[in-house]
Amino acid sequence: LDRVVYVLEWLRQHRGQAPLPPRGTLLTKFLFQPFDMLRRLGFTEEQERRVLADGAAGGAGAGGAAERSRPKGMLVVDSFLPGTQSEELLRPGDVLLQVGGEACLVFAALEGHLDSHVGKEVPLRISRAGTEMEVSMTVVDLHGLIPHDFAECAGGVFHQLSYHTCKRFHIPVQDRGVFVVQSGFGFGLELPYHAVVAAVAGR
Repeated sequence: LDRVVYVLEWLRQHRGQAPLPPRGTLLTKFLFQPFDMLRRLGFTEEQERRVLADGAAGGAGAGGAAERSRPKGMLVVDSFLPGTQSEELLRPGDVLLQVGGEACLVFAALEGHLDSHVGKEVPLRISRAGTEMEVSMTVVDLHGLIPHDFAECAGGVFHQLSYHTCKRFHIPVQDRGVFVVQSGFGFGLELPYHAVVAAVAGR
């Protein structure tokens, strides 16, 4: 519930201001993978020892909490949207080590850092087949990729293609077009439900 707490706290501190708390994204899907799976991706034993040592140091003096906070795995790049900076710089199987110079082992840490750096460059340290490297990426405003209005005409309903639909069908966000939510009686025969309008009158 860490992001729920984040939203509620943000709303409490910004009463009467913009209603939406910042949400950032790298247009990339990450998966949490245990260490034995990371070995198949080239993550070395030495890298694992280093991560475990850092985790133990962070939980030192916490008693039983130290064992519970012991890292069980790490975040791994699974996929990304085409035509994005992520496609240029990342590869499926890249293991995320750090974001902004800080260890990033869980989704809460990643989301917290992205939400606080919308529109800014963030350095990422990754491990690709055991080789560590750094890349710098711009955090995209997630709210800007979500449709907040729609148009209705002759029973048809249309809105801009959403970020999640782009992910599902592997569509570049810059070419996402207009999504046909409902064809209605005016467009039903020519414009099928769930079609994407890429151009109108050749434009």
